[in-house]
Amino acid sequence: ESLLSKFPLRDLGLTADDGAILSEEARASHIHILGTTREGKSKFLEMFLSHDMGSYGATLLDPSDNGDTCYNVLKWAISKGFEKVCLIDPHDSETAIPCINPLRFRGMAATDAVVANIMDSLRVLWGQAEFNSTPRIEAYLPAILSVLYKAKATLPDAQCFLVKEDNHSAYIRHRILDPIPRYDEARLILDEVFGAKGQQLFLGEFKASIRRLAPFFKYLPRLIYGSTKETLDFRKMVSEKWLILMNLDKTRVWGTAQQRTLGILMINELVSAI
Repeated sequence: ESLLSKFPLRDLGLTADDGAILSEEARASHIHILGTTREGKSKFLEMFLSHDMGSYGATLLDPSDNGDTCYNVLKWAISKGFEKVCLIDPHDSETAIPCINPLRFRGMAATDAVVANIMDSLRVLWGQAEFNSTPRIEAYLPAILSVLYKAKATLPDAQCFLVKEDNHSAYIRHRILDPIPRYDEARLILDEVFGAKGQQLFLGEFKASIRRLAPFFKYLPRLIYGSTKETLDFRKMVSEKWLILMNLDKTRVWGTAQQRTLGILMINELVSAI
């Protein structure tokens, strides 16, 4: 195996029969770590992370109860004097809220990719493999996400599209839509809905679509996804080889759907940063 690998093999320790090694090529693919309770799965993950820290950087998205693995790795990093550590714990809302903006502007050419990534996250949130069975959602949601991105807004800002006849919502909508050219396809779709003759469209088709973004309008998601300024710079952290730890424990605040949505949005951010 050492002859086939372009990198030094990793020594994983001893088995009942022999030593265990792993090549970088094998590690680059998906790995399942299987075992019953207290068999050492978390310790095995901690060992992997300790190998990467300092040389490559690493990220752990931890869905375990209370984020125990995440905090064990944090303690280990502190004990070793490792300073480039970013802990993202959405449950710690009283002291620090991580700000992540999936709509962070990356240039007009990136619009379709950013919208597609968020649509994937929404499908997970709502437990749907595709929105093709609901064509109105497939039409309206990308239009909303597109104008938000082009206006350098955030996901919670979509709340202004939830009510048509409210003056404050109308003011926010105008601030989002006015800088976008009138011939823009996404703006044309929304202008039709919010125009003088669009009440039937709004009530009959559009409102059911915008409600798919309702989970982002709640208090804690607004804090996490609602900033355009003080957001985490994943590109910088990846390039500087930081250790990024995220507590995705579903039992305290989120529930499975919100947990998985935040995880996927986080993965999209990291992939974009690489």
